Amino acid sequence: MKTLNKSKKRLLVFIIIISNIFLTSCKSAKEIDTLGIVVAVGFDLDGEDVIITNEVINPMGSSTSQQSSGQESTKFVIGQGKTIEEAILNTSLTFDRELYYPHAHTIIVGEDLVKDGFDGYIDMLSRDKQLRETTFLMVAKGAKAYEIMGINSGLSNSPGRYLHDITQENMETGKQRPLDINRFLKYFYRKSGGVVLGVVEKRDKKTANKDGKADTIEVLSVEGGVVLKEKKLVGYFTGEEMMGFNFIVGEFQRGPIVFQTPEDDKDKGNFKKNHYSTFKVFKNKTTLDMELKKDKLHLFIDLKLRGALKATQEGVDLNNPNIVKEMEKSIEKEIKRKIATTLEKAQNEFNVDTFSIAELTHRKYPELWKEIEDQWPEIFKDLDYTIRVDASINDVGFINTTKKTRESIYE
Repeated sequence: MKTLNKSKKRLLVFIIIISNIFLTSCKSAKEIDTLGIVVAVGFDLDGEDVIITNEVINPMGSSTSQQSSGQESTKFVIGQGKTIEEAILNTSLTFDRELYYPHAHTIIVGEDLVKDGFDGYIDMLSRDKQLRETTFLMVAKGAKAYEIMGINSGLSNSPGRYLHDITQENMETGKQRPLDINRFLKYFYRKSGGVVLGVVEKRDKKTANKDGKADTIEVLSVEGGVVLKEKKLVGYFTGEEMMGFNFIVGEFQRGPIVFQTPEDDKDKGNFKKNHYSTFKVFKNKTTLDMELKKDKLHLFIDLKLRGALKATQEGVDLNNPNIVKEMEKSIEKEIKRKIATTLEKAQNEFNVDTFSIAELTHRKYPELWKEIEDQWPEIFKDLDYTIRVDASINDVGFINTTKKTRESIYE
């Protein structure tokens, strides 16, 4: 009997060991030297074909010694086909690695493809198991994606990383809207309204060379936003208009506001030409509300923000509370101008609600929404609104007196 029990125990231990071996094995595992690790992807149209451009890490050029010997840290692999999947598969005809996408941190879509309407290509973004939901999605303004890829005027070790880094670094400016795949899909499939997506643009920039002369180099700019209506490109917001957009939708972070500075406290509202100060926002909150007045909808945009004075022109006495109040009013005026400019462009030029105002109306007046849903584009175009801004300067820095005041103390 004891022998039988021992045999059962041995059999049980053997089964557990074998199970662990099979359960922990990686049948789908692939050797890293058989993979081409993609860090950036570009999509373009060529007639009826899709062109996919992949920036792939070059393991031979990743080390410092190899880079110094002229080896590039990345290679560009291009495929073409009737669908994205076919284009990816066709890269294997000329490239000796299987493309691996989990490390791709940016997807760039060419302007032509977005103008044509790229809802048919979005399916790949939502279904592909390799692409991460945190991957940035951007539109190449006025260019093909492959014309943007390859530019690196920074210190990053690859062009794709350079684009990703400037996107991350500029988030606080409020002049862009980098959306990852997850957030983009959330807005893209809404029944009403459009989407504002981040852009990347190729620009020429003057720079000094080692001889002290001016050279022109190509740089990338992520300032601005692309507006999609019915899944197609209808236009662009500028960087300033994107600040207004981000204030409206409550996505403005901690960027600077440049505003006109009052000359003195004697002439309230008197501003000197080219006399500006900088206000750094460190806290803000936007509240949107919709009211029905005499059978007409009216939008209220309330914004409260706090911040610090970072720079001002000479001649402003910040010990004077009247001057500080006038500066706060000037900040409020500038923010109102930015918001109004953005709203007017969305209403009159694009005629598309990119601010989720339709959802606000639906929540506030569900019964009314059933009646007006089909007419929302026309209603939005003529929608009245009120902008109310409350700005407070909570910090004026270490030096709060003018140069003239400081000089008089030591005379």
